[in-house]
Amino acid sequence: MNILIVDDNEDSRMILKKTLESDGHTVQAAINGEAALKMAKKSPPDMIISDILMPVMDGFTLCCECKSDEQLRRIPFIFHTATYTDSKDEELALRMGADKFIRKPVELDEFIKIIRDMIKDAKKGKIRTKKPAVEDEKDIFKLYSERLINKLEKKMLDLEGEIAGRKQAEKKIQQSLREKETLLSEIHHRVKNNMQIISSLLSLQSKDIDDERARSLIKNCEDRIRSMALVHEKLYLSEDLSRIDFSDYVEGMATRLFQVHRVNSEAVNFSSHAGDVLFNIETAIPLGLIINELISNAIKHAFPEGRKGNIAVELTQNTKAEEYILTVTDDGIGFPEEIDYRNPETFGLQLVEMLTEQLRGTVELDRSKGTSFKITFKEQKYRRRI
Repeated sequence: MNILIVDDNEDSRMILKKTLESDGHTVQAAINGEAALKMAKKSPPDMIISDILMPVMDGFTLCCECKSDEQLRRIPFIFHTATYTDSKDEELALRMGADKFIRKPVELDEFIKIIRDMIKDAKKGKIRTKKPAVEDEKDIFKLYSERLINKLEKKMLDLEGEIAGRKQAEKKIQQSLREKETLLSEIHHRVKNNMQIISSLLSLQSKDIDDERARSLIKNCEDRIRSMALVHEKLYLSEDLSRIDFSDYVEGMATRLFQVHRVNSEAVNFSSHAGDVLFNIETAIPLGLIINELISNAIKHAFPEGRKGNIAVELTQNTKAEEYILTVTDDGIGFPEEIDYRNPETFGLQLVEMLTEQLRGTVELDRSKGTSFKITFKEQKYRRRI
C-alpha cells in the first residue's frame, strides 16, 4: 500500500516512515498540506496520514480539500498528531471527513493495528466519502477558526516561554563567560608578576657574581623570562584574552632589550613591520623567545666598538600556504663563517632551532648583507592539557 505522510517535523516524518516501511508499505512524505495536496492529485496514494499544525496549509484544510475532491475523497484520511490537541480537535477532524484521529504518543503495535484495520475498512468500502452538508459548513468553519486560533495561542505561549528560558540561559552564559574572562585575566596577571619576580631575583643574584660569563648567562635567562612575561602582560591588557597583537609585542620587547643592554638608539636603529597579526599563546611564546634571542645576538655582536647600524624585524603571511615568514635582519659585521647555525654550540642558537621545530618551521640564514635569519612557520593550534 502506498501511504502519504504529512508532517513539518523531520524527526516525526522519519519515525513514521520507518514504522510504515517496516510493515511493508511504500511511503511518500510531504512537509505541509499544500505539498501533500499536489502530490496526491498527481499520484493518488492509498492512504493519507497527516499532522494538524503546519505552515502554508494545515492538516484540517488538507483534509477538507481532499474530501471535497472527487478523485481524493475515497482515500482514507488519518490525523496523527500530538501538538496542542484536545477533544474538540478530534470532533472537528471527524466532522471535516477524517476517518481516524490518533493522538501521539501511541504504541508501535497499536499504531500498526490501527493502520491495518483502516486498510481492511477501505477494502470493504467503509471509508467516508461524503462532503459535509452545507448547513454544517458554517459550524465547521467556526469550530475550525476556534481550534486554529486556540492552537496558535498555545504555540505563542510556548514560544514566549521558550524565549524567556533562552534569555535566562543566555544571561547565565554571559555571566559565566565574564567570570571566566576575569579569572583568565587574573591568571595572566599573576603569571606575569611571578615571572617578573623570578627575573628580579636573578638580577639581584647576579650582582654577587664576579665571573662575567656566569653573569652574562644569568642576564640571558632574565631576557628570556621577561619575553615570556611580556606575552602574559599583553594578554592581560588585551580585550581578547586568547590572542596577542604581535606588532605591539615586538615593539615592547625591542624597547626593553635596548634599555636593558643600554643601546644608544641614535647609533643603532630598530624598526619592525608585522602588520595587524594576532597570535595565540601557543605561537606567541616560542616566537617571542626566537625574536628575543636574535635581537639580543644582534645587539651584542653585530655592532662592536660603537658601530652604527640597523636592526629590523618583519613578519609576513603566505595565505595560500597558511604560513608566516619572520625575518630578523641587521646590517652589522655579519654572522661568523666558521659557525654552523644549524648545529650551533651556543645555547641561544640551539634554542632558536628547538623553538622553530616546535612551530613546525624552518630556519634559513643569509650572510650577504650583514645577518638575516628567516623563519618560516605555521600558527600552532591549542593543545589540550591533561
